Amino acid sequence: MSHTDKLMWFFTSYLGINPSVGCYLDCGYCILDKDVANPSKVRKKDTAKYTLDRILKDNRVKKKNPMTFFNLSDPFLKQNINDLMYILEGMDDAGQENPVVLITKLNPDRVNPKARVLDRISQLENLKPVLMVTYANVPKKVEPASRSARIELMAKAKMLGIPVVQYARPLWEEWTPMDKIEEMAEQTANIVDSVVIGGILTTEGIKQKLARRLEGSGIPVPQWGNDAGRHIAKDYRQKVIDAYHSKNPNLGVFVNSSCGISNALGIHNYMGYYWHFANKQDGTCNMPCQSEQRELCAYATPLIRKQEDVENFEAERKKVKNILDQFNASRAAFNICDGYLELFVRFGGQEVRQIRQDTGMFVYWPGNLKMFGHRTKQG
Repeated sequence: MSHTDKLMWFFTSYLGINPSVGCYLDCGYCILDKDVANPSKVRKKDTAKYTLDRILKDNRVKKKNPMTFFNLSDPFLKQNINDLMYILEGMDDAGQENPVVLITKLNPDRVNPKARVLDRISQLENLKPVLMVTYANVPKKVEPASRSARIELMAKAKMLGIPVVQYARPLWEEWTPMDKIEEMAEQTANIVDSVVIGGILTTEGIKQKLARRLEGSGIPVPQWGNDAGRHIAKDYRQKVIDAYHSKNPNLGVFVNSSCGISNALGIHNYMGYYWHFANKQDGTCNMPCQSEQRELCAYATPLIRKQEDVENFEAERKKVKNILDQFNASRAAFNICDGYLELFVRFGGQEVRQIRQDTGMFVYWPGNLKMFGHRTKQG
């Protein structure tokens, strides 16, 4: 659950900055009702000036850690556009170099043409903006936002040199059958830098909302719940990947947001995922990827190295202690491994996400003990 009363919150792949919450785009699968009161109403919590000041002074914001804005809303809603640009241009003027992820279903040039949002984003000199355009070609009854506006957005951003990730979620074969997948791949495979695919997450509230909306339409409602996570069948997932590669063989298609963002920016994965997903046979990442990206991650110098791989191992230990010191945990037990850290302290998820996003170092800790078995198998 997200704490929407907080301006800053570490989500799985980035530090979320939310001066406002709520969205009126009315997507049937929207999960905001889990975290936001009156989710269809945009509520401004903090001014742009206050938000920028907090960003530049808060020790959770590093010069280069990944950030997202208005992800509990939409950054290109008319209520958010001016605040967004004030914050981004202020950060850029201050020399911040963060990857900035803007997840949207809206084309700002249609919402507010006079603001020249895309042109201004393309002129940022220090920040590294990435547009994540949500588009899975689902029925309009499920997701009313304009398809043509999003395709137009992707094309113009690409033309302006702004990295574009197609956020192809939520995918479910009953909503986006293969003919719609083929159509979507034809529309977007050559105007985006990478694609992130994933299934649909449901709650009882979402299922009830969908049932009311879709009654009599012949469009089905997913039956699984949160325990299945973002469910997507593996054979269907592979068909989606194959459809994109048939249109653009070199396109990176991923299942993790950080992988798609990293690929669009031309960097190795900023969350250290390579170290968790490494294949025990050849040591390379075992997740859906792209050949150049796989190589980039495989040969990147890890932030941290085990004792036999570094001459001054005490310096590596000091790196970890300095990181832990900001959480008053510098005396916590830890093991330094090849590119990742085993940490024996009962942190909450926020601390671990911050460490991972700030450092690019994958962390095994008591909250993900089930993963230790995977790590052991790597030998």
